[in-house]
Amino acid sequence: GEVNAGVPTVAGGGMGAFRSVSAGRTHGLGIGTNGTLWAWGDGSFGRLGVESLEGSAVPVQVGSDPGWRSVAAGQSHSLAVKEDGTLWAWGLNDRGRLGVEGAVTLAVPTRVGGDSDWGSVAAGGTHTLALKTNGTLWAWGSNQRGQLGVGELAGTTNAVQVGGDSDWVMVEAGRAHSLALKRDGTLWAWGENGDSQLGNSAMEFTNAPVLVAASGGWRGIAAGDSHSLGIRLDGTLWGWGRNSEAEVDGTGVAVTEPRQIGSDSDWRSVSAGFRHSLATRADGSIWFWGFDAYGEGGQQKGYAPRDIGGGGQWTLGCRP
Repeated sequence: GEVNAGVPTVAGGGMGAFRSVSAGRTHGLGIGTNGTLWAWGDGSFGRLGVESLEGSAVPVQVGSDPGWRSVAAGQSHSLAVKEDGTLWAWGLNDRGRLGVEGAVTLAVPTRVGGDSDWGSVAAGGTHTLALKTNGTLWAWGSNQRGQLGVGELAGTTNAVQVGGDSDWVMVEAGRAHSLALKRDGTLWAWGENGDSQLGNSAMEFTNAPVLVAASGGWRGIAAGDSHSLGIRLDGTLWGWGRNSEAEVDGTGVAVTEPRQIGSDSDWRSVSAGFRHSLATRADGSIWFWGFDAYGEGGQQKGYAPRDIGGGGQWTLGCRP
């Protein structure tokens, strides 16, 4: 229940183990090792999915089903995929971000459409991206900056396929930009680009996926508010985009193209927050850099990755 904890703290005081978690702007979601769904943080707009709009400083169970596969926490909305391939959403429902017609807010998980072949989902500021088990990529919600990647700027409540490819394996949603990996290891980006978060020097948004860097070899990606991170197959760590709070490196200047962070090659997984970044190494240690006004990194602003301790074997989002 501690607010703005300065060191990594076990959620729920060690109440149980989580096999995956997702952090939104002011709330978090997690799936327990037994497949149950949990939520904590700000409860406004129903983003915790527990009917009450009250927040919670400790994880509370969402429903009673034990069959959840993946979760995604956005700015004010939440999504999750069940083991049966169905997709569920709750929270703020303006701009079509939940993919459900009708109510402005949904306080409990509500099924999105009738399909049962969803694999994973990503929640951005006001848009949503999802992969189906056949490798196709779909998007819905707000689209003023092209973050849906569907070749136009009109938003939609209904899932629209991004291109016609069926070899997508991972997707990440930032505030208004999107990243995705293909099976061949190539990295693609689209949406807002005012801070070069798409990894090119154009500084202009795009409404369709564009290739990031000329070569493939990526295995992990993360989209923050206005910056992006990636891990290559060789274990090196890279970043680009907004950098005013050292969320990419210590220069304080936007990084227009992917730039290697340090020289180590044992990075395993990566995650990007509002103005901060997290990554894990092969030994299971977790590292932080960037803005730390609220205890995000355990100490203070860091201009380079630093071990924030806590022990254990940490993991973030990377392809297997």
